[in-house]
Amino acid sequence: GVNSYTKREIDGNVCYFHYIGEDIYREIIVTPQGAIKLTQEEPEKDGYTFHAHKFWEINWNYRDHITEADFLTSWNKS
Repeated sequence: GVNSYTKREIDGNVCYFHYIGEDIYREIIVTPQGAIKLTQEEPEKDGYTFHAHKFWEINWNYRDHITEADFLTSWNKS
């Protein structure tokens, strides 16, 4: 599948998504308490749960799309 990277505010937290094809592969939820990293292998942490939507279910805006480098910067500093 194609790798896609997006960023969007959900419930007052900034969420970063890494999709492979239409499925979320990794996610970062940036909360006031810190960043939560979720993956398909670890879909739940600190009361947060992996967003299970498909890529096409969200009406993405062009500014929601980020680069792989942007995603990895956030992932690696979390």
